[in-house]
Amino acid sequence: LLYHLERFSCLYIYSNTNEKESQIEEIKKTEISIPNITKESGKVNIYLFYGEGCPHCKEEKLFLESIQETHGNLFNLHMYEVWYDEENREKLQVFGAYNNMIVNSVPYTVIGTKTFTGFGENTKEKIIKAIEEESKKDYDIYIDEIMNLRSE
Repeated sequence: LLYHLERFSCLYIYSNTNEKESQIEEIKKTEISIPNITKESGKVNIYLFYGEGCPHCKEEKLFLESIQETHGNLFNLHMYEVWYDEENREKLQVFGAYNNMIVNSVPYTVIGTKTFTGFGENTKEKIIKAIEEESKKDYDIYIDEIMNLRSE
């Protein structure tokens, strides 16, 4: 399968679906820890995985900062640099696996149940919409999926 995501492409190539599913299940076994993550009523956690020096990542970070004034009451932003930090790269892979993806590029953003790979002009409105919708839900992928399954 070949996927084109946003205007910045990311290739995922699998010989078959079973290979992808097997890789995802293996990644889900990776232990990760993110201290100080909480759920707040009326807010969604945004997880932004980026690469230092990535121009698209920089654009997204600047965009998220620019909407702090209008939408900052609806989200908490958690950013993880993955090109130079192996632990953060593992977090990226685990978050991707819990979204049924093998993530091979940045920026990769998780907002509640929504994910975004890449960043461009047409992503901005989608991110704002996701923030507005997901902040109304009581869901966090890290707390409700990743950590919850580890404690069972």
